Amino acid sequence: ICDNGGFEDDFLYYRGYTGLFTNGSNTCTPMNGSDPVTWTPVTMPVSNRFEIMTTGIDPLVGIQKAKFGNKSLRINNKYGHGSQCDGIFGIDRVTKRFKVTKENRHFTLWYAVALENPPGHMDQQPFLNIKCDKAPADELCFDADLIKCENNYTDPNCSFDKIDVLDWACHRFTIPPSEIGTIATVEMIVADCGAGAHFGYAYIDGFCEECAGSSLGSINLEG
Repeated sequence: ICDNGGFEDDFLYYRGYTGLFTNGSNTCTPMNGSDPVTWTPVTMPVSNRFEIMTTGIDPLVGIQKAKFGNKSLRINNKYGHGSQCDGIFGIDRVTKRFKVTKENRHFTLWYAVALENPPGHMDQQPFLNIKCDKAPADELCFDADLIKCENNYTDPNCSFDKIDVLDWACHRFTIPPSEIGTIATVEMIVADCGAGAHFGYAYIDGFCEECAGSSLGSINLEG
């Protein structure tokens, strides 16, 4: 799980998928209408969906684009996939598989997120979901309605609703010892809004880095 944990080797060990999302943000169970999202595998990078970032400041919300080293992964973007200022129902997923060992069954990763918070979008908000199939109790799931820190940000190309920003935070996973020797999969999912016109994006970095300095301390968001 720690190999290329800072994306210094770009997309090595990671796989990307795209889909369409209309509802399910409250529980991070993305749906397209009444059906589960159909994931289409893609070759990364994909513009405005899966991109390796280098050090510097996010031009919209002012946070650092990388937490460790020189690179990070950005999933999704403030700009849309078909229309520049609209999300067009986008949802993006990155996975990483690894063999569980005694040494790596406890692991961390870092994330930072910006989620536009449109009013009246019940169960259709942009959201972030990070989970490991061998540690379901440690799933991280929140949409823009859950983060109560929305502010106005300006962009030269688009007008946005208020945006919730969470600076770099650390999340911990603990896989039970009974899973040692099995293959685990980590999933990182970021969705635009289910109504089609608002964005969500996240930076991912620092697999297996210590949690010192996390904006949420060392606890899980839901805790």
